[in-house]
Amino acid sequence: MLLPDVDDEISRSKIVPGRFEIARVPVALGLRGEVPNPDVGSSAAIKAAMLMAKSVKYSPTGAALMTVRKILSTLESGQDLRFQRGAREVPLAAGEYEINIYPLSEIISTRS
Repeated sequence: MLLPDVDDEISRSKIVPGRFEIARVPVALGLRGEVPNPDVGSSAAIKAAMLMAKSVKYSPTGAALMTVRKILSTLESGQDLRFQRGAREVPLAAGEYEINIYPLSEIISTRS
């Protein structure tokens, strides 16, 4: 695990409360499936695209986790999504897609 659960560490008095930004991790949405790029021009469009996805995948640990949590909290859609944590791939039928939320450096572009 790259980053511990900060709230858990604070509750166990392992670290003192307070948050300080020391770095940023750009996060991107990756798309798996043979479908046209979904509309991501607004928060509402991103939420709709995520809700229509067969699954939404992200790493349960790592530098981008807090950003992913913020995205899901802002969109208020965490409980409505079909999450797939980890590396297992979900089978996709024609017209289905999966959205992956990972650090930008981890997403390989195959579309123009």
